[in-house]
Amino acid sequence: MSYMPSLLYIVEVSYFDFLNRVRMEEMNLRSRGLWEIPHPWLNMFVPKSGIKEFKDLLLENISPNDFEGPILIYPLLRDKWDANTSVALPDAPTGGDGVEQVVYIVGMLRSANPASCAAGCLDDILRRNRQIAEAASAGRIGGKQYLAHHPSLLHWRDHFGRHWNRFAARKNLFDPLGVLAPGQGIFPRVHASAL
Repeated sequence: MSYMPSLLYIVEVSYFDFLNRVRMEEMNLRSRGLWEIPHPWLNMFVPKSGIKEFKDLLLENISPNDFEGPILIYPLLRDKWDANTSVALPDAPTGGDGVEQVVYIVGMLRSANPASCAAGCLDDILRRNRQIAEAASAGRIGGKQYLAHHPSLLHWRDHFGRHWNRFAARKNLFDPLGVLAPGQGIFPRVHASAL
């Protein structure tokens, strides 16, 4: 990503403040009476090679006239990420080592303000978020949704890609009854009597 030097804005914050950065947005929304409303957020991991196309996708699907909230973009180095977690990072191929080292975390933290978001507005925002996530996950962008919710096991398998078998084996080892996270629809809950 490039930038215009005259528009560069840098703020140094403590590590705690960086980790707690969404709290500032929460406080802003609370002060305006907008915290207790729907927040259809979309979070994506986007490989460096797909970030320009992802930006174009966002600009095609959102308008400043109906967007309330921040868009956060953070680069991260893949080799600094703990590979033993179950997060699904994108696998954008490169030349030498097989995957790009730079991945962007992009968070669209929208608020569905009742004053400007009429009855069908929330459904429209959710539909557009799904369209953005699907378009960014397919094809040349190669993104992965963070905190995803997929409609079927097949979609979850696609989400985890080449890491699915490891993910499923760990779930079977550490949560064989499917007690943890049953609402995501990845693994069915197994009753102890069935074992």
